[in-house]
Amino acid sequence: MKIGIPSILKSTDEKIVVRVDECVTCAGLPNIGEMVCHFEGGIIAGSLEKILKRPTRAVQTKSHAAGFEHCEFDVLLY
Repeated sequence: MKIGIPSILKSTDEKIVVRVDECVTCAGLPNIGEMVCHFEGGIIAGSLEKILKRPTRAVQTKSHAAGFEHCEFDVLLY
């Protein structure tokens, strides 16, 4: 996907938690206290929606730009 190094941390019928190391948007940014990886969230949600054939929505919960060591997304499955 060329957005970093994604991995699935947790998967249930309602939610998939995706970790992204070396995120292309925010890796190396200083801590600005904000989630900034909207593009990556869209790519992840769109990819999973196509694969699972279910509507999805990604919400970023961790970011380099918010002081975390990696990015993390909760992908909600509808």
